[in-house]
Amino acid sequence: MKSISNIVSLLFVTAIGLAQSGKISGIVTDDRTREPLIGANVLVGGTKLGATTDVDGRYSILKVQPGSYSVSASMLGYTKATKHEVEVYIDRTTPLDFKLSETSFEMQEIS
Repeated sequence: MKSISNIVSLLFVTAIGLAQSGKISGIVTDDRTREPLIGANVLVGGTKLGATTDVDGRYSILKVQPGSYSVSASMLGYTKATKHEVEVYIDRTTPLDFKLSETSFEMQEIS
């Protein structure tokens, strides 16, 4: 019975430890038109965490460990934007919006 109690206690402590995270969310828009950008990628530097914006340009990144991060937003046809020293706290949502500027591509002739 004591070993079952120890296992349950260990699982409970582990679950609490895993729940100690925050969230980053916001909207990605076109800098000129202010329209939401659908399908933009938002990545948390130094982690494998990220999200893609929805039809309203909104994103949410869950289970971010507390700390300071560089977060970047990118989309084909736009200049990548990075915000540094983004602070994430336990059980809080860090609001973070991006405005991306259009970029032009120069086509090269293949011979």
